[in-house]
Parts: sequence; C-alpha cells; structure tokens
Amino acid sequence: MKTKTLLPNLLRWCGGLALALGWLAPAVLAQGIATQTLTWTGAAGPALALNTPHPLGVTASSGLPVTLTVESGPATLVNGVLTITGPGRVRVTAEQPGDPTYAPVRESRHFNGKQVVLSPLGGYDFTGVPVAV
Repeated sequence: MKTKTLLPNLLRWCGGLALALGWLAPAVLAQGIATQTLTWTGAAGPALALNTPHPLGVTASSGLPVTLTVESGPATLVNGVLTITGPGRVRVTAEQPGDPTYAPVRESRHFNGKQVVLSPLGGYDFTGVPVAV
C-alpha cells in the first residue's frame, strides 16, 4: 500500500472504530451498568472545630460499601469519625468501586478551606495595661 492511500485508510478505520465504540457504550449501559449516587451524613458545615470528633458517613444508592479516606490536610479518619488536627484545608474522599451492575463513583468534600483570622477587640500594652482598640 502506498503512503498516499495509507493515511486516508487509517483515518477511515479509526473513525469507524470510534463510531462503533460510541454505539457500544449505550449497549453496555443497557445491559445493566447503572449509575449510583453518594449521600453524605454527619459533618454538615465546611468549617469544623479542631481536635473534636465529627461523625462522618457516606452511603451509596446501590447499597454497596463506600470507602472514606483523608486525601490531604491535617486530619484523621477512624471508624467514621473525622478529627481535624490542625489548621488548613482537609479533603475527604468517598469512593465506591462499582460492580458488574453499578458503575464506580467518587466524590470529595473539603473542610476548613479558608483560614479565619481573629483580631482582638482589646489588647494589652507591653506593661500589661489594657488598651482599647
């Protein structure tokens, strides 16, 4: 085969393959691969107190088990209890790998994303005398 005809034939073949795979995906979905959703419970707010246990749970709509992990940040997660151990953003990820019936699903939540800077309403000078602000 000449080079001039090889490239057009290759492009036609790749296009045909992409078209076939496009038709294949709905056929696979029609055979029982269903989507699933995750429902989070527990720590509702984005700002959590430090060194305080916060129960955290996630369930999959499929009923399959969900794995929770701390992806980043100063926190521990033991037996479904999240504890923020220091200042900074914490990312917790829930994952359900799927099975022959359900597609995999993965979601992340962030806690303590923005730092809060506290400023005193009053203070003390170097001699210990209260100073109004």
